[in-house]
Amino acid sequence: MKSKYITYILIAVVIFLSFSLLANNKNISRFKSQISKFKLENQAFKEEINEKGEKLVEQEQVILTQQEAIDNGLVELNNFKKLSNQIKVVTETVIDTIVITNHDTVITYINGINYLKLPAKYDYTSEFINFDLNISAEGLSLNSIKLPNESLVSIGYKKQGLFKPLLPVIEIKNTNPYIKTNKLQNISIVEEKRLIDDKKFLIGIGVVFGFLIK
Repeated sequence: MKSKYITYILIAVVIFLSFSLLANNKNISRFKSQISKFKLENQAFKEEINEKGEKLVEQEQVILTQQEAIDNGLVELNNFKKLSNQIKVVTETVIDTIVITNHDTVITYINGINYLKLPAKYDYTSEFINFDLNISAEGLSLNSIKLPNESLVSIGYKKQGLFKPLLPVIEIKNTNPYIKTNKLQNISIVEEKRLIDDKKFLIGIGVVFGFLIK
């Protein structure tokens, strides 16, 4: 009888060690995969313009535990004790040629040459950029410039196709087309899974103990 119990105990130990090894290997593989994505100098993202003229930037999530992210210097905790996500975006405002027509300014035509009477004031107003400037003998003065923009950050899962797993992504939408994204990095924090939370492990242990009590 003792030998029988010893056998079952050994089986339980083997199951425990096997699950521990598999879980550890799985975590190492996941960690290497996620770190390799993050450590690219320019983490890949794609940018497109939708039918409304809004810019959409999409990037695959980098998923790590908080400790993994901290140990590798990938997040800034600041005043946070616990993070769920952290996104770093580097943007610039790129404005192409803007033509301002003369309205209230005085143009004098002398000997075939147009002369602008100074001081002169110009202003420009559109949906995505507003500014006004003054031109004087001393130079040009830009009084104000405004670029209204609304950013929407979405974090979730997108379909990849039939029979393919959902892809974890982040998406940033900017309503102002002058806003250009140059760099994007993200970290999504997950809880570290314990072996005891693995259903397969619990089922295996349950089966072994079921034999033991028979």
